Amino acid sequence: MKNSSITITLDRALEHVDAIETLGASLAAGIDAGVVIPDHVHTLMAMVATQLRGHLEELKAALTKPSA
Repeated sequence: MKNSSITITLDRALEHVDAIETLGASLAAGIDAGVVIPDHVHTLMAMVATQLRGHLEELKAALTKPSA
């Protein structure tokens, strides 16, 4: 069960990394078009950091939890 939990958490984190790549391209295009401002970038990056931090905390908990 422990390995399953770790795998699920890692899969979600990797999905977020893929989304970051797409988000970066979209933000760059928006900045070039003048429709994205620095506050938008900061807000989105803070949200992404919060999500990734949550995944890492779940992973840490799964790795430090005693095996059943």
